[in-house]
Amino acid sequence: MTNLKKSYPAKWLCLAALLLCGCAQVADNCSDYNPYDPANQFCGADGAAYNKCGGKTYNTATQGCDASGAVREKCANGSVPEPNMQCGNGGEDTPHIHTWGGWIVMERASCEAQGLEINTCQTDNSHVLEQAIPQLSGTACEPTHTHSFGEWQTTAQPTCTMLGQQMRSCECGYSEIQQIPTDQSAHMWNNWITTTPATCSAAGQETIICMLNATHTDTRALPQLTGDDSHTYGGWIVTTAATCSAAGVETRTCSQNPGHINSREIPQLSGTACTPAHTHSFGEWHTTAQATCSAQGQEKRSCGCGADSVRTIASNDSHTYGDWIVTTPATCNALGETKRTCTLNSTHIETAKIPQTDSHSWGEPEITTPATCSAPGVLTRFCAINRAHTETLPIAQLSGADCQTENGGTFVDSRDNKTYKWVKIGTQTWMAENLNYDIPGVTTDVCYRNSPDSCAKYGRLYDWATAMNLASTCNSSTCASSVQSKHQGVCPTGWHIPSDAEWEILVKYVDPNATGNSSNNAGTKLKSKSGWNSGGNGTDDYGFSALPGGYVFFSLGFYDAGDHGHWWSATDSDTIYAWTRRMGYNLDFVNRFYYEKIDLRSVRCLMD
Repeated sequence: MTNLKKSYPAKWLCLAALLLCGCAQVADNCSDYNPYDPANQFCGADGAAYNKCGGKTYNTATQGCDASGAVREKCANGSVPEPNMQCGNGGEDTPHIHTWGGWIVMERASCEAQGLEINTCQTDNSHVLEQAIPQLSGTACEPTHTHSFGEWQTTAQPTCTMLGQQMRSCECGYSEIQQIPTDQSAHMWNNWITTTPATCSAAGQETIICMLNATHTDTRALPQLTGDDSHTYGGWIVTTAATCSAAGVETRTCSQNPGHINSREIPQLSGTACTPAHTHSFGEWHTTAQATCSAQGQEKRSCGCGADSVRTIASNDSHTYGDWIVTTPATCNALGETKRTCTLNSTHIETAKIPQTDSHSWGEPEITTPATCSAPGVLTRFCAINRAHTETLPIAQLSGADCQTENGGTFVDSRDNKTYKWVKIGTQTWMAENLNYDIPGVTTDVCYRNSPDSCAKYGRLYDWATAMNLASTCNSSTCASSVQSKHQGVCPTGWHIPSDAEWEILVKYVDPNATGNSSNNAGTKLKSKSGWNSGGNGTDDYGFSALPGGYVFFSLGFYDAGDHGHWWSATDSDTIYAWTRRMGYNLDFVNRFYYEKIDLRSVRCLMD
């Protein structure tokens, strides 16, 4: 590949000349028509300006800001739930009272960084509170200090499904934590529900279900009913009609137990009803006992003399059902079942299915991906009912003393106390992330699209003269005589901007077959394992973790974040160009090329 300078139309060269003279700055615009205030606003994915939420940015497509200034996930209808509310099944807002567990430390505070602890709602583990643990300082960070710990204090009680946690602290502020195993007797019970009603002939049963794990249940007996009021009687049935010579009898039977019968006397007939020449004149039939699924009914008509005529009503399929009772709770893996029993005949039962639920019975967390010095880990909880259902939490990437090995670690830039990762590759020691130093009083170092989130992810973008800490005129003239062999530029003390030759050493170490201005596969080996568009991620074989930070072209706009990464070298090519290295989502190699010094690109520092 030969070295070819890029050519531009005359109008671009004219504009470049104007910019070199006028020293234009990058406007705080989300797009050409959306200016914004970087201190209080940020650019959304749609290019529009949005107010920050409690000082934080967020994904405007799926999140919003509630009345308390907290970032919340949007409901299905696009609304943002208010504090102490969650999304309903239809996407609307419905009140929700949280049952919080204890605070669990996810990341311990250290002398280099804050820690993090979370608190999970026990009835809905999608609701999680987070709060920072202050960074350690003072005595806790003195090398000769020996910790003197107090007693262990429980910070989160274990339950039947979740680990607990206990902590002990030193007066210096440093704390030790350890897990408490799950307690299979520590349930969060719901209300008792009657599964088998008590009757006059048998005891009943009620069941209680744990809200944390529907398979954890307990039962207790309901005493058998006693006394006359304990029976469920049907209507009165005439079993022996009254006559002029004897009283009659009518009875009623308990629907729960046919052996329980109540009877009463029908008065003996007298008067006109007993006159031999009397002819009865009966009225309309009236039902005195309804027919049911288990017994015949009866209806009666009466004469004015007091005589009655009765007839039987055949039994039918008319049931009198009690309440629905859950017999098998639904789970995330199977339908449940509910039943109701006819109060007249307990052998008549109706059942119905309960739809599967989204509630899981989580087991103890398992470390599925250990954290390393180059990447965070993953903590996974598996549903005890269906192991295919999982929930994950991040494990903080290792840092500080845990990562100080001969091949990599972290260091702190004393200028702004930012922590950077470093990695040794061959004979060179590189920063393993892009520089993110905001030079006081300078406008030629920016975040991509002026978003602080972009700086946190990609580092800052600098024009060449700013990166080299040289006069701005060096963007339009040769300044080779001002460049030292290990030129610090904007890098921290002990580090420098890599020269074109030092970049070449890195590329040839990674890909010994590299020649000229490109290589075969050095890009794939140096690119990070995530963060590149269109599946263009690398293998990050050496921990260099190159990310696609994009660039600013002629101070006219932002381009290519997610697609390409560009890094300055300390070597200029001529008056207006300097050598760079470029990697792309669609490139396996590292491209050596020269670009205009007034462009803003990334900086990766090399240890002296």
